[in-house]
Amino acid sequence: MSLLSFQGITKEYRNKNVLAGVSLNIEARERVALIGDNGSGKTTLLRIAMGRVTPDLGRVTLAKGIKVGYLSQNSDEMISGERTALFYEKVHHLELRMRSIEKQLEDQVDDYGQASYDKLTDQYARVMAEYEAIDGYTLHAEMKKILLGLGLKQEALSIPLKQLSGGEKMRVALARILLESPDLLVLDEPTNHLDILAIEWLENYLIKYTGGVLIVSHDRYFLDRVTTRIAELSHGTLVEKRCTYTEFIRQKEIQREFFLKEQKNLRIQLRDQEELVRNLRRQRKSKQADSRAHEVDRLKAQIADNQTRVKAAGHLQKKNGPGIRIQAHGHVSKEVAWAKNLSKSFGDVPLFTDVNFHIAGGERVALIGPNGCGKTTLLNILRGLDTDFDGEAKLGQWIDYAYLGQNVEFDDMDLTLLEEIMAVSGFEEDQARAHLAKFQFYGDVVNSKLQVLSGGEKVRLYLSEIMLRNPHCLILDEPTNHLDLSSREALESAINDFRGTVIAVSHDRYYLNNCVDKIIALSPKGSRVLLGNYDTYQALVNKEKQEAKAHEEDQKLAQAKQGRPKTKRSSSVKKAKNQQKQLEDIEAQILDKEYALTQLERQLGEASHEVDYHAMGALTQELDDLYAEYERVSEDVH
Repeated sequence: MSLLSFQGITKEYRNKNVLAGVSLNIEARERVALIGDNGSGKTTLLRIAMGRVTPDLGRVTLAKGIKVGYLSQNSDEMISGERTALFYEKVHHLELRMRSIEKQLEDQVDDYGQASYDKLTDQYARVMAEYEAIDGYTLHAEMKKILLGLGLKQEALSIPLKQLSGGEKMRVALARILLESPDLLVLDEPTNHLDILAIEWLENYLIKYTGGVLIVSHDRYFLDRVTTRIAELSHGTLVEKRCTYTEFIRQKEIQREFFLKEQKNLRIQLRDQEELVRNLRRQRKSKQADSRAHEVDRLKAQIADNQTRVKAAGHLQKKNGPGIRIQAHGHVSKEVAWAKNLSKSFGDVPLFTDVNFHIAGGERVALIGPNGCGKTTLLNILRGLDTDFDGEAKLGQWIDYAYLGQNVEFDDMDLTLLEEIMAVSGFEEDQARAHLAKFQFYGDVVNSKLQVLSGGEKVRLYLSEIMLRNPHCLILDEPTNHLDLSSREALESAINDFRGTVIAVSHDRYYLNNCVDKIIALSPKGSRVLLGNYDTYQALVNKEKQEAKAHEEDQKLAQAKQGRPKTKRSSSVKKAKNQQKQLEDIEAQILDKEYALTQLERQLGEASHEVDYHAMGALTQELDDLYAEYERVSEDVH
């Protein structure tokens, strides 16, 4: 049975068919990726699924009684207010109701008749059942576990939501959705603002998830790991295949090559038949020429049919991203950037210490590490924008670099695209229009003001300006952010063709594999430099973890055999075991108290006395204390 079904969905905006008869089903245990260029209708389709947009034609069907979790790209519409990240309204509301009923039972017991007692105890039982159904006792700890897994810092857990950044709000919104374990997840760009560790945590969560998932994402590595089916939107139509993203693209290339070969063969046949018809007419063999002319018409019709039917149905038309070609300065330096014993702190709080690296001309370097470890700060230090640090960090004074930040802004946001390019290039209007067209800005769009551009459009425009220079070095902070798949591929192609040096901060593992030959992994303890791409780095990290684990097991075995005194590590292991035993003891006490409370609730009736209700209140308080103790010990364990 389908959890979600789209049937013939049609939606038109400004006389453009964004969706033209789209049909798609999402089943349980399926993870379907909705891909396509920006503006192809992906978010519109998700909003139609959630009832926030009404289709012009077609029908959306949700399975009866299912719970749906929806993550939009706009965190502000989901998360706001004075509460903290750990606040969960449903639990809070139920706890208030339980406390209210307990107070009525405890303080005003003499003022009620039996019917009122029964009504109150029934209410309490229903609220308690609802509270237990959502695991209210452990939900706070589970919420914290998910938030930390998604990369939210410990200190952000106690900050009012309205003070959190957009990325932090997105994590809270996603955590609340995952906490409810819905039957269907509808996620619009869930990896935005997440670092690699958080993305990997989310990947592992979704891989084990038993419900259905519909995802919009431009993160190709994420799509390869998570999705079981790809659905591509293009020109209002949808094509789907049961495979990973990389396999989807590979199959399209095979289909495209087959289509082109078929078209080429048909055109050769057409050319030969047309030549034959001309020869027959020159020889005045009209009957034979007319016969062959029918074959010419058939071949023309078949070629046209292939163009409109086969190509469109399979989305085989070649998608050209922006025409990015960045010409490097001819000189390649042996020394572009370096750091020696570099440390950076904010007050008494260290950001990173003892960072060391060397970047030579022509290298493609990536700075990686968790959010907040100082990657952007390090770029600012190299660019001379931050001079408050210890040690040495320099970008060669002779290096002419171009910088692309996470949030692109221009000096005068009231200019139009055309005016901006003419101002920075000295081009005449026709030249400026031709240059902008290379970056997919056509027609009246070039007269739009810069302030109305989307994030992806700003990046494309800024890249068009970088293209007009001949820098020695590109310094990029999350360069693939805001870009759709075809634009990401165009940028990666340009970077691989660039003969200069590239220094980039990125969480895009697809980029890190295809455009990087040196990794600088940053952490609070320093830096680690490795030649190779992300997969090379990850393989080494995994190998070292396995070796460390094996070494630890060998040490334990050796100590057991030789009877050596326990080391500090052994003490830590023993402490962890003791804490685990403590958790088990608390769990046993909780079960005993809950059983006793259940039995007491069943005994309440006409013969009950005030002392019985006091006993129930005392038991409830003991349970609250036990759950608080469980949470405290659990935090120490994790």
